[in-house]
Amino acid sequence: MALISIGDAHAQIRDGLQPLEAESVSLADAQGRVLAQDVCADRDMPPFNRAMMDGFAVRAADVQNPPVTLPVVDTVLAGTASSREVRPGEAVRIMTGATVPVGSDAVQMLENTESMDRESVTVLESVSAGRHVAKQGSDCRAGDVLLQSGTSLSAARLGVCAMVGQTSLDVYRQPRVAILSTGDELVDVNEAPGPVQIRESNRTSVGALVQRAGAVLVHTAIVPDQEEATCEAIRNALACSDVLLLSGGISKGDRDIVRACLIQEGVTPVFHGVCIKPGKPLFFGRSGSTLVFGLPGNPVSSLVTARLFVVPALRQLMGYQRPDEVRMMMPLLNEVKGTGNRPWVKAATVQWGQGVWVHTTGGSGDMKGFARGEELVMLPANHPTLPVGASVEVLLGDPGS
Repeated sequence: MALISIGDAHAQIRDGLQPLEAESVSLADAQGRVLAQDVCADRDMPPFNRAMMDGFAVRAADVQNPPVTLPVVDTVLAGTASSREVRPGEAVRIMTGATVPVGSDAVQMLENTESMDRESVTVLESVSAGRHVAKQGSDCRAGDVLLQSGTSLSAARLGVCAMVGQTSLDVYRQPRVAILSTGDELVDVNEAPGPVQIRESNRTSVGALVQRAGAVLVHTAIVPDQEEATCEAIRNALACSDVLLLSGGISKGDRDIVRACLIQEGVTPVFHGVCIKPGKPLFFGRSGSTLVFGLPGNPVSSLVTARLFVVPALRQLMGYQRPDEVRMMMPLLNEVKGTGNRPWVKAATVQWGQGVWVHTTGGSGDMKGFARGEELVMLPANHPTLPVGASVEVLLGDPGS
């Protein structure tokens, strides 16, 4: 098996890869989606000079030598405006969010005033012009681009869309993903396995991973090690998906018939084998616009390769400006043995103490241990044993973020 580097694998997967077509969704259904349009301000923000504190709207020049007692000539609540202009030597009682009256140029907050009655106020401290006033258009002007195409829609960004009246949004379509797990030894999670059988878990774990990344899981199946059944399952899955994931049957064993069936069903191989541990047998091909990944059957290897190669491709199909996950260097909290001639990926937990540290957990065949970590440590090939405190590259966090 001719192995290619991790970088070459990424480049070949992404070659010519474009976001899926756009579709319109309601604002309520846009959480986590990626914009296929710019979102622009429909008016100035704020749309008027807005009070930022409860207090009194004044002319700054009138209160430069406190204490100063001024007559209160009006009260302005949020959602209202004063009908009169503030003249020299006057004040207006004002609430947060209200329109600052014409003639005033500052708001002195309530804590710096004293009022014996409703008709007058004593300003105890001076205030500069513009203080506690959000000027019209200080956040943005009508027509300004607030969110660019390719931006994922978080809670705060959805709030921005609501502020400018976007009741619907153009977003990139979510990829449809099908997952086939192959092997005579596999039974469904709700079945009792025989003496030489195991419960199939990759559709659950990898399926959760791709859904968390924002894709839609449209079809899953367990497929026996039979050529006719495998070809039929591939044919059906290709017909309903943008991305087809197969688990198992892609190495060089006598029963590993998946590659031959993929080719028979019109899939063009791009590469087969990546220089990585775990996950060396990874297959990638294309059938028209459908991406096809053959993942190793080992549960840890399947999750690692899906996280490293499938998730970035899904994010690119969804239109993310930056489809790759965040990576950073962290010191090790435990010793890690040398890797040999392939880069090695290990599950890890990030621990906070005096600084941020990373602790590796589980091996390439230990799903229970692997499940203790949410991050991945990326170890280069041919490195010696790394002591506590050595700096390593860490792939961080939730691939859906």
